[in-house]
Amino acid sequence: MADEKNDIQGTGPKDITPNPLEEVEKKASSQEGEQPAQTSEEQKQENAIAEQISDEKISLLDSLTANRIFQSILIVAGLYGLFLGLSPDKFFAIPAITGGVLLTLASLYEIFIINKFKKQILQLEITLRYILSGVLALMTILFIVEIFKPFDQTVNKNMAAIILLLVAIIFCINFLLYLKRNKDAALSDIYMFISLILGIVALYSFIYFYVIPSIFLAFISMVLYLVAINREPLKKDERFTIRMWASILIFLLFLPPLLFSLTVFIVPQLKVLNYGHVTPSYHQKLNNLSWAGNNWAFAFSFFDKKGKASKVGVVNALTLGITELVPESEKQPLPEFIDKPLWNKKGDFLILSGSDKKDGVRHIWGLSLQPSILDEKDLSKFKKLLKDKTQPVGKPKVLLANIDTIIEKNAMPLIHKTAWDPAGRKFCFAAKNNEKDKHNNIYIADVEKQEYKLITKGLNKIMPLWAPDSSKILYVSKTDSYTYFKVSNYDGSGAHELNINNKKDKDLFPLWNAKEDKVIYIKNKKFIIMNANATNQQVLSKKTFKPSPYWLTADKKKVLLEYTDSGNIWRIWTINPNGKKNKEIFKEVCEGFTQPKWSYDSQAIAVGVNYGKEGCIYRLDRDGKFPTKIYTTRHEIKELEWSPSSHQIAFLVKKPDVMELWVVNKDSTDPVLLYTSKGKIENFSWDNEGKRIAFDETYREWYFIPKLTNIIVVHTIGGEEWQILPYKFYAKNPAWSENGEMIAYIGWDKFYLPSSGNRIWIARIK
Repeated sequence: MADEKNDIQGTGPKDITPNPLEEVEKKASSQEGEQPAQTSEEQKQENAIAEQISDEKISLLDSLTANRIFQSILIVAGLYGLFLGLSPDKFFAIPAITGGVLLTLASLYEIFIINKFKKQILQLEITLRYILSGVLALMTILFIVEIFKPFDQTVNKNMAAIILLLVAIIFCINFLLYLKRNKDAALSDIYMFISLILGIVALYSFIYFYVIPSIFLAFISMVLYLVAINREPLKKDERFTIRMWASILIFLLFLPPLLFSLTVFIVPQLKVLNYGHVTPSYHQKLNNLSWAGNNWAFAFSFFDKKGKASKVGVVNALTLGITELVPESEKQPLPEFIDKPLWNKKGDFLILSGSDKKDGVRHIWGLSLQPSILDEKDLSKFKKLLKDKTQPVGKPKVLLANIDTIIEKNAMPLIHKTAWDPAGRKFCFAAKNNEKDKHNNIYIADVEKQEYKLITKGLNKIMPLWAPDSSKILYVSKTDSYTYFKVSNYDGSGAHELNINNKKDKDLFPLWNAKEDKVIYIKNKKFIIMNANATNQQVLSKKTFKPSPYWLTADKKKVLLEYTDSGNIWRIWTINPNGKKNKEIFKEVCEGFTQPKWSYDSQAIAVGVNYGKEGCIYRLDRDGKFPTKIYTTRHEIKELEWSPSSHQIAFLVKKPDVMELWVVNKDSTDPVLLYTSKGKIENFSWDNEGKRIAFDETYREWYFIPKLTNIIVVHTIGGEEWQILPYKFYAKNPAWSENGEMIAYIGWDKFYLPSSGNRIWIARIK
């Protein structure tokens, strides 16, 4: 049994055929415990395999991909914080600090990633990352300081620009070091590096309004990037991270010029048949363009820094030349700050006000213009006096002109064309009689007789304008706030200032307080307060007055008496040009009026009234009857202007962060918001048909971009809006021609390219 059992279990002949598996096992066993020396190259390969196996075994949170995602979140959140904090016109500390902290952490996290995943990297590259972290930390510290001591917005802008430049420099150095470590792939990465540099240059060109070069550079940058990617696509190796970040940056740098270039297809453009310039290029900054309505004549001003004086330039179609004028008296040159010249209706005389200080008191200059045909001999005599920059066409013509001070009083600025009378021979202005005088009054000046006369007397008479029918002049007076006793019936009706000379007020006295322990009576034309027992007699004043729920007259009638503040009292008056029939037509206690303006049919007056926290617009008849509040807002009314038809009023509303242009019918119907600006709206004017309004808008689109002024035209019925130039190129001071077919404006030397020079252009509208 045992033998049989042994035979069954394999005691028979053995199979001696070689088994390959056994040979491998023996070889493996014989090598077990033996560790032959390996070359450094083999060791690197094994380490790479081990790292790959390790990456496959570790959790997602510990992987390189997860850490890069987390770092990207920090960067995106940090950039968004800076975007919120560094708004175009205001600094917000908390978002900016948060953004700075997150970006600093993202930079330090890069060093952590390098150490954790053992990337091969030069020590200088790590040092650059520490420097980058320090720069970002310094920026954050400066933002923290601004919580306690805010910097000027320009300082913030320059600081952010410097930091951005340092970051770009560090990134470029890091990229060069990266190329040094990866010589095999240097060509494609060099293409990418050049693409990045061109993208940065394109962005800076874009920031400073070199839009056409920016679009061209951005296009070349993207072409080089595509060439680099075509030579060597992105793949997950040790170069993947930096190449990916370079790709993202190139795309982000390409995006602004691309999107902005597409706005030419999206943003409505005014249909302009052609653009033409009417002056040569000026290196000085031109201002205050004014077009004589029914005359081909322009006026503008500029400040000559070398001569330290302003000049007035006049362009006249009859002479086809430009005349630059300065006052004949060298003792009193035109000051630096000049207000917009105002043409009379005939276009043969203009007036302007100016001062050495932006908000200083003004003097007034007059400019007389007379085109004349002259012979060549006579023409040569005038060339020394007239600084013509273009040669006349046809028979020689010159513009006989002179400018000189006509009002040397301390005057208020001239701000509206209706300062002129309709005939264009006289104008009105507000000024102090002499340097010692503290109050303005209204004067009328005659430019032909070269004289002026005073037509009002009193305190604080300002803002005069002539009615278009020449019958009246309106002006404003202001009475500063004062304290007084207000008396009224017990129900509050009939409230008015207590006046000792008013018989009804005198008949109320003596008065007893509610407790009947105080008495107020009149003695020697003064109000006296005393105890009911006739002791402690004192002159009634804020200090001696004792408030009471009511006061009793001798016949036990209850009245209210309180000491109150009047507030600032603003009034509108009208007066005949000869100084007669001076009449108050409107009064309001408020913080201030806008310039009241006549309707062009002379039948109504509109004024913006501001109360501090709210504002409104009143329309009243020419004699002050039927004052009607046609618009109210919780914000400030800045300026208003009647349409030529006198049926509508356009006005500006200043809100904390935006300015709005509105239009409303004179009967208060159909208020329409035409335009909202993040910047400042100025120089708005109607076309002659009353259908379109042109204005210039000064704003900063993004934080780093300097402020730019451009011209917008809006339709008052449909609400459509158009840009006068593509891409919102620089343009300001729009002036309509009489027929509304052309707009004159000040723009760059070449309207599509920023330049130190500027000139006057005309856009012929379809």
